Amino acid sequence: MVSSLVVKRSFIVVYMKSSIATRFPIIPVLYNSFLASDNIELVLIKFARENTEMNLTLFMDEFKRFTDERPGIDFHITPIEISGDETKPSHKDLFRKLVVCFTDDEILFACKTYGQKPAPIVLLMALIYACRIMDGVEIGALVYGQRIFGTDKSRLFNVMSLFYINGIVANISNLKGLALEQQKRMLSMFLED
Repeated sequence: MVSSLVVKRSFIVVYMKSSIATRFPIIPVLYNSFLASDNIELVLIKFARENTEMNLTLFMDEFKRFTDERPGIDFHITPIEISGDETKPSHKDLFRKLVVCFTDDEILFACKTYGQKPAPIVLLMALIYACRIMDGVEIGALVYGQRIFGTDKSRLFNVMSLFYINGIVANISNLKGLALEQQKRMLSMFLED
């Protein structure tokens, strides 16, 4: 299960420690990013797999602890059900289903931790589409959780750099009249930072 989250509000995301123990990396991000008066749309990608319903139940139980600590948060769930077969039509279907969930003037939060390998790539492409094509769409966070095996600990990474690198490469490639070597130097200057 991959979760993509949407809220209509502007702020700067600051990651703080949360007292909420969770299997789902997006929950601490929500905990530290939303106010009691916010309206959240949870867009949940549901694969046609045996463990999907169990994982959804676990997620909703842990999400309820978050909402219990923030009474007044209004949320609704938009499930996206997909077969999960790794074909071009399946990937296009997931992309299409994601982008129709997005509207102008939103801040999108996404977790790319769970799901089959191509799903996070399709999710990233849908976020890129939303920011480039739609009006007033921003990405609040793109997170990935990593379990530290042999412990009860995990790490939370904000991988927004993937989003930004994609934008930089696209912008450099759109500079007409620059030789390939100049484009490579520009990219190299960025990567040195």
